[in-house]
Amino acid sequence: ELFDWDVDITLWVQEFDLGPARFLIGWLFWMGLRGAAGALLAVVSVALWLRNRRIEAVFLLAMGAPDLFNFLLRAAIDRPRPTSDLVNVVGGFQGGSFPSGSSLHFLLFYGFLIYLAGIYIESRRHLNGLRAITAFYVVVVGIGLIYAGRHWFTDVMGGYIYGTFYLLCWIASYRWAKEWIGSGEALRFSERFPPILRRPLAYGLRLVS
Repeated sequence: ELFDWDVDITLWVQEFDLGPARFLIGWLFWMGLRGAAGALLAVVSVALWLRNRRIEAVFLLAMGAPDLFNFLLRAAIDRPRPTSDLVNVVGGFQGGSFPSGSSLHFLLFYGFLIYLAGIYIESRRHLNGLRAITAFYVVVVGIGLIYAGRHWFTDVMGGYIYGTFYLLCWIASYRWAKEWIGSGEALRFSERFPPILRRPLAYGLRLVS
């Protein structure tokens, strides 16, 4: 349930005194799912929908599914969070510890945005700058989770690994869905269903495509 070097890493990270910059830890978490990232997800999804990039909008909104599954996974594993008798802990009880839902969500959400940016942003300089900033931010969030005693190092790495797996699945599913719907195969597939299901399914596919 706990590796000695998990404790050692946390204690080492917490040796650094942020001083007046300690507010950045709270700011990093505010940028997560419940804060700016959640608002950004909604804004970007609406913007893509209005610009007729509706498959992209649907995939962004559907990211709640991996987040929900991670809650179930953490509950099943039920690894204890860091405790104040071992390290400095900021905040109260937050449920299971492994894998870190914050690091998973940050990697999946911002990773998919960067993937879409690579499709729609023509300037390579702007795109590379955006990639560098995003990668730095995702790493800093992981360090912040350890610094605040919210997760162990292995929790954060588990979140990154799961997040990478979900991101690769998300990109592959998005590319397949875009081709499937764009080719008309999806509409032909909907004709196999009974009329009571065929009409709403066909309408939804036309709306997205």
